[in-house]
Amino acid sequence: ADDFERLLQMDQDLPETYEESHRRSTGQREEDADRQHDAIANLQQRPESLNDYLVAQLDEWELEPEMEEMCKRIISTLDPRDGGYLKVQLRDLLPPDASAELQDLARRSLEVVHQLEPPGIGARDLKECLLLQIHAGLPCYEAMRRIITHHLEDLRENRLPLIAKATGMTIAQVRTTWADIKKLKPKPAAEFAE
Repeated sequence: ADDFERLLQMDQDLPETYEESHRRSTGQREEDADRQHDAIANLQQRPESLNDYLVAQLDEWELEPEMEEMCKRIISTLDPRDGGYLKVQLRDLLPPDASAELQDLARRSLEVVHQLEPPGIGARDLKECLLLQIHAGLPCYEAMRRIITHHLEDLRENRLPLIAKATGMTIAQVRTTWADIKKLKPKPAAEFAE
């Protein structure tokens, strides 16, 4: 009876936080840890941002520090949701009293950015974007350059006879060139947009 009385007294003296709860076995804990590990492993890696992608390419160039800094400033303004176009004026990236040398540095830095992948990045408009994507090695390069430069609006309005007359090309040549132009990317950075 004394022992029973002592046990009752101990039960009243101990706080409720010592209530016995379900304890997981070692196997259950390992199973939970494996499940968490699998969940973390299955998470997709955060996709590389446009800025990171361009700066990584820039790091491969051996540029003067001033030019590298200006290129990074230009890159920081490019938004993949806008296709990677340069939506600001170069002069807006410079101090109001920028010297002619600094303005020239900005212009040359933009030329460097234009050479990065994806082709057409940093263009100021659609025409420049498309022109940055073609090169002299393409079979229809001259025809593409001429049509993009002078007849982009005519292409949009499907005025192929007008283009043929102005360029001296046949309608078939204009169509072939147009098919090649359609392969270009009007928004080169779109794949980086969420």
